[in-house]
Amino acid sequence: VSTQSTGKWYSAMPLSTSAPALIALLNEPQPELQTAALQTLNKIVHEHWHEIASSISLIESLYEASTESSKIAALLASKVFYHLGEYEDALTFALGADELFDVTEESQYTNTLISKCIDKYIALSDAGEEVNPRLLDIVTRMFENCFALGNYKQAVGIGLEARNLERVEQAIRLSGNIAPMLSYCYEVINSVTMSLAFRRKSLELLVSLYKEIGENLDSDVDYFMICQCLLLLDDHASVAEILGQLVRGTLQDTLLAYQVAFDLSDNGAHYFMERVSGALPNAPGDSAAAPAEAADEAAAPADPLDSKFEQQFAEMHPEAASELRDRYENLRKILSGETMVRLHLEFMFRNNSTDSLLLKKVKDSIEMRNSIGHNATVFANALMHCGTTVDSFLRENIDWLKRSTNWAKFSATACVGAIHKGHISKGMAVLKDYLPGSGASGGSPYLEGGALYALGIINAGHGSNVKPFLVEQLQGSGGANAEGMHLSLIHISEPTRLLSISYAVFCLKKKKKSPRLLIQQLTI
Repeated sequence: VSTQSTGKWYSAMPLSTSAPALIALLNEPQPELQTAALQTLNKIVHEHWHEIASSISLIESLYEASTESSKIAALLASKVFYHLGEYEDALTFALGADELFDVTEESQYTNTLISKCIDKYIALSDAGEEVNPRLLDIVTRMFENCFALGNYKQAVGIGLEARNLERVEQAIRLSGNIAPMLSYCYEVINSVTMSLAFRRKSLELLVSLYKEIGENLDSDVDYFMICQCLLLLDDHASVAEILGQLVRGTLQDTLLAYQVAFDLSDNGAHYFMERVSGALPNAPGDSAAAPAEAADEAAAPADPLDSKFEQQFAEMHPEAASELRDRYENLRKILSGETMVRLHLEFMFRNNSTDSLLLKKVKDSIEMRNSIGHNATVFANALMHCGTTVDSFLRENIDWLKRSTNWAKFSATACVGAIHKGHISKGMAVLKDYLPGSGASGGSPYLEGGALYALGIINAGHGSNVKPFLVEQLQGSGGANAEGMHLSLIHISEPTRLLSISYAVFCLKKKKKSPRLLIQQLTI
């Protein structure tokens, strides 16, 4: 064999697959032999890492020698440290391996280090520190690989985890199908843990991309998802714009607007819905168009949108104008929750299948002095008929209910509210004989307090009509009466509050303060 081409001689020589033998070759002075040994060790490292680990210092010295084999030595050291559970060291040496660390390789080792790489990238970015160019290169190669293979959803997930919205936007645009990608991105945003600031930026990106495709009404666009984004961004004006655009479209678009309004109304953000309703343009003669009650804000000047809409409305055919007016009125009723409550009450009443005879037998079997059994029967009736408005059991057993005393009387009266839950239009009428000032209650604080509590249950989430009455009752209230009023305020204000503390929670925490101060807080 000729000795003039030693490099070719070493590369052609078959090497042993025994880890100790290969490690021994690392001590040879010839760089070509060291490189060949390192390459072979890299192929068997996952099976023989425990043997190679004893010579990790030798492998590190080859990396630090800055020779031709430095990068492959770094990759080998990274894999050994990975198996030893030293992930930080494994990532450090993987960065040293540069392009030899293949981000496209499907292995647990690669996936683990990529995850660690993203975590480190996020930590450095959040801290405002300079990112290692090699670390940035790995992240960049990950995105380029996803784009090359068409794995745009994976790129979106990596971009959100890496807090890189530029790559997220690039992935959405390159996908060629923006609407489904926006829906997928919204799902990922809701499932990935992230800071509120970054979540807001992510939602703003989705909204901006939506506006690019939202000019033309498209059935593929997930309007509910877009409106949910705007809800989280507290942008009621944009939601009103989208709903108005749909209502002015075809019948199918109008039905879609109703469905979006139902879904938004059902999530409990009633204060937001009131602002959306107030932002809708007012059609001439629209009786349902009322200023938004979320507006604890100063009266605003005339909206140019209303003037523009009135002009367009006047140019429409009378039949088309009447139909559009009805659409807006229906939309406002849905946003106010009025339609949802009415449909819910009708459903509960039609499907009420409670066994009244069972309640009667339970009542008759209880001894007269058994207060626990008495209260349990009253609560059972309330739960069985909750939201059905069927209070026949209570009306037929008035004398039996009168046996309740003190807090039992409070609970029995409050159960009326559970039965009539959502019966907003008749709430005051149902409780008129028990509310303070009626005279029929005989001044019993337990009866009046229970009635106030029942009023809050009936108007849960829709308390704009009864809140002035409760605020008025706050003056000079005390004892069971005050407790009922506080509980009532919890029900009507909790789903609609804007501040971090509700009216009712404020009252309960500040009960010892003067009524004047509490009234000021309630009327903010």
